[in-house]
Parts: sequence; structure tokens; C-alpha cells
Amino acid sequence: CERVAEYSFNTQKKIQDLESDYELKKIKTSGSPSVSLSIGGGLNSQSDMFTQMFGPYNSQMNFGINASIPILSWGKYRLQYKNKKEVIRQTELSYNAQRESAEVNCRYDLNRLIVLKQSVINNMSMLSLYRQRIDLIKLNVENGKIDVAEIITLRQELESCELQIVSDIKILYNIVYKYRKMALIDLLNGEVLYP
Repeated sequence: CERVAEYSFNTQKKIQDLESDYELKKIKTSGSPSVSLSIGGGLNSQSDMFTQMFGPYNSQMNFGINASIPILSWGKYRLQYKNKKEVIRQTELSYNAQRESAEVNCRYDLNRLIVLKQSVINNMSMLSLYRQRIDLIKLNVENGKIDVAEIITLRQELESCELQIVSDIKILYNIVYKYRKMALIDLLNGEVLYP
């Protein structure tokens, strides 16, 4: 049952953990201060004549530095971070509950599998007994003792027993293939299909 829980939930858990870490880092970096430096140059000049436009007294140059510090939105990012942490904690609790539930269901299905196997064995022996009774009734018919009500009742019980066997086998194989699909385990033979 531990293997079933491992295959069913651990991969999903790893993916969720990676996504949660990415979201937390994204929130952290979006709220941190940033400094950007932009340097630009330009020439601003006025002159009546083109040859005097590039003179030292007429031209001006400019550059700028930009710093961005989130002062008002600092609380917003902190709340987003706390909210995301709470979502991660709730997801972790949900994951643990689902994993425990899967293990309980697996144990229940294993017990049910044992009961179904025994039920099929018992019903097969009952089927054999019904067939022996039919043979006895056929002998009575040959000797002239005909009981139609007993024949009809016996046929109904025989068909009911056959239907129960088919139903039990169907449920049994549904359980077997459920766990084969989930964890690559063959419950009938008790072997792991893929290491």
C-alpha cells in the first residue's frame, strides 16, 4: 500500500512543491527594491549658424539615474507571501489526508480481494453441489419421480450462483487492474511489474 501511495501522490507532490517554490520566489523578488541606472546622452544646442552649433557654450549634455523602492506596496507583497505560505500549508495538509485515505482504501481493497477470492472458491463448490443435485433429480425423473417445483428452484439457485461468481470475478479483476494501473503491482501474483 505504501508503493501505491508513493506512485499515486509523490510525483504530484513534487510538481506542486516546485510550483509553490517558484511562486514564493516570484512574490519575494517582485516586492524587493530595485535600482536601475540609465545613462543617456543628448545634445541640445541653439545657434543662428550651423558652424556655431557645436561650440562649447551653446551645447548641453544630460544623463539620469533612476532608483525604485516600493514603499507603499511593501505590505502588499508581504501579505501575498503570507497568503501563499498558508495555501502551501493547506495543500500539504490536503496531500497528507489524501495519502492516508489512499493507504486505507488500499488496505480495504486488499481485504476485499481476499474475501472475493474466497467467495469465488465457495461459490464454485456450491455450483458443483448444485450440478450433483441436478444429476440426482435426473435419476429421479428416470425412475418416474418428477418434482417440477424442485427442478425450477434448483435451476434458479444454479443461475444465481453462476451470476454471483461472474460478479465476484468482475469486481476482483477491477481491483487488480486498478492497482496494476496505479502502482504496477500484480495483486494476484504478489509481484511488482516494474521496479
